[in-house]
Amino acid sequence: METVSEFLNILADTLIEFTKKTQILNRALLKLSVKDLLGDKNPDTLKFNEWIKVIEDPLKKRLERTKTTNIGTVINKLKEVAQKNQSLITMAQV
Repeated sequence: METVSEFLNILADTLIEFTKKTQILNRALLKLSVKDLLGDKNPDTLKFNEWIKVIEDPLKKRLERTKTTNIGTVINKLKEVAQKNQSLITMAQV
């Protein structure tokens, strides 16, 4: 769904500041984190609380493996951005 894709883009753009990677690589990192937590579940069907779990656990672990610094700050910023854009996920559920 377009709204979930937009949500992914927003999170990926937020990650650029911290990872110095492209949006495409950050989107892949997010999608792999979804897969780590939920297997083959389509990101388009995730509820907001599942996105927060993805950010807090598998994404955090992946960022640690990539030697990203200030991971606590990164996670807090992503959760803040996700909260501000929660309506995109809500609209996708309708």
